[in-house]
Amino acid sequence: MQARLHYTWAPILGISDVDKSSSVALTSQTCSLVSSFASQAGEEWFKSYYARGGLFVGDCDSIVAESAVEKCRVDLTRIFVDMIQCAFALRGDW
Repeated sequence: MQARLHYTWAPILGISDVDKSSSVALTSQTCSLVSSFASQAGEEWFKSYYARGGLFVGDCDSIVAESAVEKCRVDLTRIFVDMIQCAFALRGDW
């Protein structure tokens, strides 16, 4: 979970091991490039996969694609924080 959160927020925070271009949502035009990258790369594939939230947006325009990735990023973080708060009995029923 720590690695997923790290790679998800790395492009936004400017962490050097994941570049901003790898966080752009996967579209129909870039799908073939990413599939060839996934077939040959090991852990590097997971960095770009988590940076884009694992989303394939198809033929959506860039604004909708970026908002989908951002929503995925925020929701993942919110779920993780909710889990931690429940574990420490700070929120809800366990």
